[in-house]
Amino acid sequence: MGKSSRPRLRELRDAYRLVGECRDLGGRVRDWREHLLAGLRRLVGAQVGLAAEVRGDGPTWKEALHAPADVGWDSAAARAVLMDFEMERSPADDVTFAPLVGLARPLVTRRREQLIADDAWYSSAVFNEYRRTSGVDDWVHSLSALGDPRAIHLIVLLRPPGAARFAERERRLVHLLHHELARLVGPVLLREPDRVITGLPPRLRQVLECLLEGDSEKQVAVRLGLSRPTVHEYVTALYRRFEVSSRAELLARCLRLQAR
Repeated sequence: MGKSSRPRLRELRDAYRLVGECRDLGGRVRDWREHLLAGLRRLVGAQVGLAAEVRGDGPTWKEALHAPADVGWDSAAARAVLMDFEMERSPADDVTFAPLVGLARPLVTRRREQLIADDAWYSSAVFNEYRRTSGVDDWVHSLSALGDPRAIHLIVLLRPPGAARFAERERRLVHLLHHELARLVGPVLLREPDRVITGLPPRLRQVLECLLEGDSEKQVAVRLGLSRPTVHEYVTALYRRFEVSSRAELLARCLRLQAR
């Protein structure tokens, strides 16, 4: 293994730091996935990042993806091409995904040229109908098998046409980071949007998130820039909404609902 293919010490430190930051955000699936992608874009010089849990073999990507996140698109129009792709294409016939599924035991990370030769890639429907139209070309895909049967955690990093291809050092760095991250998915990193919080109005949701993280009403007021009486009103509203009469009962009720 040549020296240039090894991740640098600084890159390894940054990767482990990023995993720790995701761990701190683990109670909010979109937050930790978007933070992961933003960090990976910086680490390996990607333009676009996507992450999601893929389950089963639904007729289209839209049915197969759970709690997806994506960052870095140049425009809403470019991102709209991704939405079209998810509506029209199936994971089973995606040349960037299907060949890797059987290799994710438990983890596989590949650069585009390791999986598909240039002529096959640039003549493929995935490239010509979707990737090129949305302004992306070279990629790294990383798939990690989760505990559930046929459940995979997917990370995709993309570069624009004309950019340098992903190097082996960058692939190794993504692989190492995903290895560390995958062990936390489920036990620490939430896999689904929190249904307890999702249905609340924005301010109630923010206050409840702070309470679930252990903040006192005084700390909530400081974090959210609110007065203590206003925070107390929101807490009282949460009590009524969840039909409890104390903070301890509120937290216990939320934990029971999350466990369902």
